[in-house]
Amino acid sequence: DAKLTCILRDTPKSPDYVLWRNKDTSVEEFKTIAGYSISMGTYKNNTMVSTLTVEGPVNTRDTWTCLFIVDTREFSATADIDIPSVDCSVMKQVDGVKVECTYEGKYKPDEVQWKAENKSIKETSMMYDIKTDTFSFGKQKSALILPRKFSKLTFLVKFITPQRSVDKIVIMEPKTVTPTPPWKASSQTSYPTYIIENDTEQNGTLSAIG
Repeated sequence: DAKLTCILRDTPKSPDYVLWRNKDTSVEEFKTIAGYSISMGTYKNNTMVSTLTVEGPVNTRDTWTCLFIVDTREFSATADIDIPSVDCSVMKQVDGVKVECTYEGKYKPDEVQWKAENKSIKETSMMYDIKTDTFSFGKQKSALILPRKFSKLTFLVKFITPQRSVDKIVIMEPKTVTPTPPWKASSQTSYPTYIIENDTEQNGTLSAIG
């Protein structure tokens, strides 16, 4: 479910009517519509709270407008459903391999964690060079640097916000190719490949490795 909340302040009386709407749907306080519900707080200290619940899985960003009507006067504000995401990429560098993950969402992460399989977060931070940029325009990047040669590695990167967290699993696996042209002796060349699994989230808490 997704919950959105609007607060009406400095109102001389309790609102007469409350309406929530987006580009496709209108949800009214005293009418029932499948998949949506409105709950109202208690009028206190010239303040009223209204919460819209969008039931079921919510997989796309959306903007809703809440409308309070007080003695025919209208007061409105907007609230967003935020669906944060993390995408990762791998880049070869002169001194190693860079695994870079980009968070995109409305809220600034309080913390970014990298965790190698069978290692703690602290151990991972001590073993690898990790650099995290500042949050800007709804995005934040964090990168982990691997040496040029490595065995199969699995990492969990997690961006933690006050509202929710989102993570991504990255699997780094070197593969060996053996070219066999008749005029050359056999040789082995190793190069890294990687697999990025889908975001994992379970009831607001995220899975961990190990």
